[in-house]
Amino acid sequence: MKQFAVIGLGDFGLNLIETLSKGESQIIAIDIDKTKVQLVKDMVTHALQLDSTQENALLEAGLHDVDTAIICMGKDIQDNILTTAILKRMGIPEIIARASSPLHEQILREVGATRIVNPEKDMGIRIGRQLLYSKLEDSVDLSQGYVLADVRVPVPFIGKTIGDVRFRTKYKVNVIALKKTKKLGRRADDRAVVQEYNSLPTAEDLLDKDTVLVLVGQRDDIDRVASIE
Repeated sequence: MKQFAVIGLGDFGLNLIETLSKGESQIIAIDIDKTKVQLVKDMVTHALQLDSTQENALLEAGLHDVDTAIICMGKDIQDNILTTAILKRMGIPEIIARASSPLHEQILREVGATRIVNPEKDMGIRIGRQLLYSKLEDSVDLSQGYVLADVRVPVPFIGKTIGDVRFRTKYKVNVIALKKTKKLGRRADDRAVVQEYNSLPTAEDLLDKDTVLVLVGQRDDIDRVASIE
């Protein structure tokens, strides 16, 4: 069972805990604010009020045993950096730290962060790409330039099969799933829907106007498909 430490319980940290708590994992939640600690105590293994810049306090809390620590503090850059350095010294295998600027990111890497996240930057890029490419519904950056994206089927592909379109050979992307949302009721004011999810698409699967392609590929190749009108 994986062990996580989430340090800093603002909006980012709270949403992270809500997601992690749905899986089979142990979670230590930490914040200096007692009120925030109380908010998550029923969702985590341990909810602790302490100062994450105090190494002895982190050791007593058992953080040296966690697999991954996520530093979610966004406003207090000094505490963010110091906490990262302490966790590195404690030997935490994976340290994910939140950065607010390129300089902040560089410093975090130098003191020991193994991965950097910038929620504001990432959201800005995601929304900007959705505005640029009308067929792009959502996307998540993976690594080495690869992206996982939901793309509505472009009009020229409607009525064709996956094999007809030749996604891999012509567009250099892989179709890993198909999604389709269908209305349950017949009345126009009935908003009840059900989502069909095909996680094993084949070359024979037919694409229609309600299909959403789940694609993996390099960002430029995904954008090329999403820009087809």
